Amino acid sequence: MPHRGWLADGASIADDGSFHDLLGGPGARTRRSVGMNSFAWGAVTVGLAAAARASAALAHLNQQRLLFDAAADALAATAVTRRGTARSWHISPGAGTGLSAAEMRTPALGKATVAVLAGTAVTRCRTACGALGFFPEHRLIDYQALTSAFQSAGGDDRLIPHAEALTREEGDRALRPLS
Repeated sequence: MPHRGWLADGASIADDGSFHDLLGGPGARTRRSVGMNSFAWGAVTVGLAAAARASAALAHLNQQRLLFDAAADALAATAVTRRGTARSWHISPGAGTGLSAAEMRTPALGKATVAVLAGTAVTRCRTACGALGFFPEHRLIDYQALTSAFQSAGGDDRLIPHAEALTREEGDRALRPLS
């Protein structure tokens, strides 16, 4: 790709190959680069909670008792989503450097929580529906694929809680950039 096509955001590469970044370093650049993830995580949680609700709504009368847990998971996913998006979609990107690590933790944890809840709800619905859960008109296979995709997309749902635990254990030391 030609140099003029790069999205440099004020950074430059000198003739001698050295990098110059107006933001002041890799920590600030990383915060700016991932700062908009909170908006993406908000959108992901909205979609996953909607998939969970739609899955639970497919119940037939004879399956209502079986789907009670799935409906509870869908409701919990919706509640976490509403609370998380109310915060993450209204966070200022900061003074050009993006969100702090502490501000990024909340939407990341919300995304991981909703993905697990939605995945559990959809799986319970497919199990309760038996063979009907495999028919394409019920879209449960599509919803399950969506929840599976977002277990890793936007941050691994197993690693995000581990990172949070490490941060709580080590305090601000865990939030410092490596450089």
